[in-house]
Amino acid sequence: MKSVRQPAAKRVLIVDDERAIADTLALILEQAGYQTSAAYSGESAIVVANTVAPSLIISDIQMPGIDGIASSLKIRKLIPNCSVILFTGCPEAHAERAKKHGFNLLSKPLSPEVLLKHVHNELQDHLAKGKSVGKR
Repeated sequence: MKSVRQPAAKRVLIVDDERAIADTLALILEQAGYQTSAAYSGESAIVVANTVAPSLIISDIQMPGIDGIASSLKIRKLIPNCSVILFTGCPEAHAERAKKHGFNLLSKPLSPEVLLKHVHNELQDHLAKGKSVGKR
């Protein structure tokens, strides 16, 4: 599964083992104009990401099997320009590990306003980095 793909600017992959949360976040983002896909485990997130090439992953950290940080790192190997926002109910337990990898970390529960603000900012940063890389 070795591929390096260019992500689409408004394509977001949401990952949570709780389907209701993943589907709700996807619906919020779709209503705001984003293209979304949902995955319900770290393992399936890697497969879906390889198929849809998201520009942003929004993932819960604590999941059975591969956690959100490990799956995001694997996805970043496939799609190096992919941005990551992680969320968890225990941010203090994961803050250092998330920061070490340059991932943004949000606390549960996520309000739609906070989610949309962070997604917008992350994708704006993503576009700015893409433009500066293309100018070199």
